[in-house]
Amino acid sequence: MPQLYILGSAIGFGLTPSLIQILLQQNYSAEVLAFFRFGLPALLCLPWLLSNQYKVAELLRTLLVGALSGIGMLCYYALFYYVPASTLILCYYSYPLFSMLIAYLAFGSSLTRNRLICSFLILVAMYISLNAEPFSSLDYWQWVAVWLPPISFAILINYFSNPVEPMKPKVRMAASLTGNVIVLLPFIVWLQPIKMLPTSGHEWLWVILLAGLSAAVPQYLFAKGSQSAGQEQTTLIGSSEIVFAMVFSHYFLNTPLTKNSILAALIIIAASLIRLEKGKASVSL
Repeated sequence: MPQLYILGSAIGFGLTPSLIQILLQQNYSAEVLAFFRFGLPALLCLPWLLSNQYKVAELLRTLLVGALSGIGMLCYYALFYYVPASTLILCYYSYPLFSMLIAYLAFGSSLTRNRLICSFLILVAMYISLNAEPFSSLDYWQWVAVWLPPISFAILINYFSNPVEPMKPKVRMAASLTGNVIVLLPFIVWLQPIKMLPTSGHEWLWVILLAGLSAAVPQYLFAKGSQSAGQEQTTLIGSSEIVFAMVFSHYFLNTPLTKNSILAALIIIAASLIRLEKGKASVSL
């Protein structure tokens, strides 16, 4: 059952790139879209956060993880202005590599032979996806921003799978979403976006889909599933999100599926599939 929760969250999260691009075309800014995606679900989840069914220290840690995720998503949405969608999506789904590194460095996970092979394959996929002319026009900070989304999501995967203290999934989700909102509000106040609210029923529908199907529902499924599935299976099953993201983007926006993007996606999926192993052999670094 936890595996089905993770798969459901992958489908929901896979909708995000398409919905973001559709709303960017409606003249919404990246910070407003990030706030829509996290702010509306956070408001609905607020009663869970006020339930006092948690330890304050664990709440603060989850808020911090949520804040990092919020910054990562803000960078992700803003980069759609500068980087082709298919390339950006592939860069984001390099997060299994960062998830492995963080698990090894911060959570004591061993680097087995399969995981090292997986790392190499993801590096190959990253090379294929980055072999695009538009990336040559990015400045230093934009290059840094490209890798913040997968790194922040890898941190979230690891902490949700290996928390310091237990917390009910709905409360953890509420705390994470609140952390997202806390870090996004200053950007909205500072940047003062021109368009803040939907102006038609059609736009409201896209915003509700963004906040509901690509945020609140998958976030809850992810929080519930990752707690039981663990970091390994969470990353493994979650990597299928790249398939849903590319299919949705092609269906809704006619984003071309190039040979390079398909090959890179298949390599990432293959890398994740070989990670799950029962052997205890590890490599000390």
